[in-house]
This record gives sequence, C-alpha cells and structure tokens, in this order.
Amino acid sequence: MSKVIVRLLIPAATLIAEKNELKCRPSELPIYSPDSPQEVTSTTKTVREPGAIEKQIGVIRREITSLTKQAKELQYTVENLYHDGKAQCTWLIEYLQEEDNTVPRAGAIAIGGMAGFILGLRGGFFRRLLFTSTGALGMAAICYPNEAAEYSEIAGKEAKRYINIAYNFYRGAKKDDPPLELPSFPKIPTSPSELWALVGGSKTQSDIVSDAAVKDEKQNETKDQPATKS
Repeated sequence: MSKVIVRLLIPAATLIAEKNELKCRPSELPIYSPDSPQEVTSTTKTVREPGAIEKQIGVIRREITSLTKQAKELQYTVENLYHDGKAQCTWLIEYLQEEDNTVPRAGAIAIGGMAGFILGLRGGFFRRLLFTSTGALGMAAICYPNEAAEYSEIAGKEAKRYINIAYNFYRGAKKDDPPLELPSFPKIPTSPSELWALVGGSKTQSDIVSDAAVKDEKQNETKDQPATKS
C-alpha cells in the first residue's frame, strides 16, 4: 500500500516542481526584442567673437537705450509735476475767488505785494514802488477777477483820455480848437502778407507785382514809338 502511495505522489511532486521552474515573465519571452539604447547626439555651438565695429555699435546702442529710458523717466516726472502743480494752482485760485474767503484774499494780496517788494530791493524807490504795486495788484486781480476786469476797463479809458490831453498839449492845440485824435498805431501782423505790408510800407506784394507790370508796359511802349515814326 505504501509503495502505491509513493508511486502516485512522487510523479505529482515532480510535475509541480517542473511547473514552478518553468514560470517566467512575458517580457522574458524570446519574442520581445531588448530595448535599443537611445542615441544621444551632442552638438557644440561655435561662438564667434564680435569685431571692433560691432563692439562700438553695441556700446552706442546701449548708451542710446539708457539715455532714452532716462528721457522717458524725466518726461514722466515733469508731466506729473506739471499736472500736480496745475491742479494745486486751480484749487488755490478757486479757493481765493470764493466770496466767504475775505481773510485769505487779504493775505494773498499782502504776500503778492511783499514778493514784489523783495524783487525790487536792488533798485531805487521807484523800482520798489512799481514792483510792490504790480505784485499786489496782480494778486488782487486773481482774487477779484470781475472787479479787476471792470476797473481795468475804466483805467484804460482814463489813460487814453489823459494821453489824448497830453498829445493835444504837445501839438499846441488851443482851448477852442477841436481836440486832436491820437494817431492810429500799426496793427500787429497776423499773416505773412500783413508782415510784408508792415515791413515794406503801405504796398503789399500784389501791389509791387502790379507796379512792375506797369513799368514793363511803359518800357515796351517807349521802344515801339520810334518804329511807328519811321
């Protein structure tokens, strides 16, 4: 009985051992080819040294770029300062022109007169008086724009009247004579033709051209006269 069991178990054990020994991975089968190593190609870059002219051009280009950047920064700073200053001046003028701000107006007029006095310190009494009056009146015109326009119109009329009186006195006009009018001042030119008329006299450029044409016609007539007599 034992011999029969041994004969049955030994072949089964050998079959199990053979099965365990024949186990392998799918990648180890001969149908799969081994991975080919990746080919690595090394490329070397050749760097060419710049020439003397290229170096100079590079230096100039970098300097121009730096100067352009600095100019843009300066322009940006100046624009910011201008806009800030304009906004502050506008706010200050509007504040001084308010009806309730009487004390700030008086202070601003006093500051304007003091500034004019300081600017006229190097001159004599007349210079100091003129600069002080100009500073105070200028600040008063800013604080009181409507009154300044009204008074300036009145002052202009009075100044014109006194100048007319002085002109009549200079020309020796008598009391019963009609007043002499002031000569008209030349108009400020606003175009090249008006400037040409002011510089060249009363004749304009077209008048000069027409005068030249008339002279040419007269010369032609004088040349043709002997031929008709003969």
